[in-house]
Amino acid sequence: MDSNKRQPSAFDKDLGRKIRMMRIMRDLTMVELSTRLGISHQQLQKQEKGIDRITVERLVKIAQALRVPVTEFLKTDRLDAGTNSEILRIAGMLHQLPSNDVRRDLQKLVRTICNSWPDKATR
Repeated sequence: MDSNKRQPSAFDKDLGRKIRMMRIMRDLTMVELSTRLGISHQQLQKQEKGIDRITVERLVKIAQALRVPVTEFLKTDRLDAGTNSEILRIAGMLHQLPSNDVRRDLQKLVRTICNSWPDKATR
């Protein structure tokens, strides 16, 4: 290994996790997003893992491809990217709901279902 090669920073890894999380929330495969970006899925995989640094220009293209503001990737209050992929997809769908009232009602419904689940103590 080349000793001059830069090691991934915590920022690179965090940015990659956010991109992966946003991609999953948008229900896109790595191949679909990499095609939109005009790069290989291997390159995208390296960027999502934080191995390869992402340029500002590439980050702007990623944001456009995912239809989110580029500032979305700079926020610090995101879910952990290790979260279950299905949960991220559901969160992405909830985010698309046009009404805060509908989101609140759905949250109440999910809470009621979870509280009434017969084996909730074993989860």
